[in-house]
Amino acid sequence: LDSTMHTLSHIAHSSIHTLLETNERLALDIRTLDSTMQTLVYENYSKFIDATDAIRSIGTNVTTAGNDGLDRLTSAMERIKESSTRAERLLKESREAVAEKLRVQRLLARLDALLCLPNTLRGLIEKGKFRMAVQSHASATQILGRHSKGFESLRSIESECALILGEMSGDLKRRLLGWSGGAGGGAF
Repeated sequence: LDSTMHTLSHIAHSSIHTLLETNERLALDIRTLDSTMQTLVYENYSKFIDATDAIRSIGTNVTTAGNDGLDRLTSAMERIKESSTRAERLLKESREAVAEKLRVQRLLARLDALLCLPNTLRGLIEKGKFRMAVQSHASATQILGRHSKGFESLRSIESECALILGEMSGDLKRRLLGWSGGAGGGAF
């Protein structure tokens, strides 16, 4: 509405010469704006086409390389999984074998300690380490009590150890009586 009033006011108050100059200047401005707009449209259209081509190219590359790359990655992951499973299976058998060997080694060490127990007790008693002798016998007694029923050699060790400790106990009683004055009425 303001543009119409401005145009009418301009026509009514201006000379023909001024009107022609304004007309020519407006026509030139319109052509300049049309040219500028056309250039912008072409530039933007060109950028749009380039972007579309780039996206299409990226999409094609991703699809082609992506499927190929994903297939290779999936295949590699499957091979890794198979190798890991195989290694785990092999290591499990080895771990179980090692655990069994360690268990057997511990049992053999205990058996060796039991077989040597009479000599160990004698050695400790000779050195005056009575408490250690009693502790060694006490820890071995649990094992001997559980397992000696089926083995004559373990019953023999158990009997021999009981005899050794009995002798130690008798010897200690005599020593204590000797130190206390030798009277026969001790509390033992």
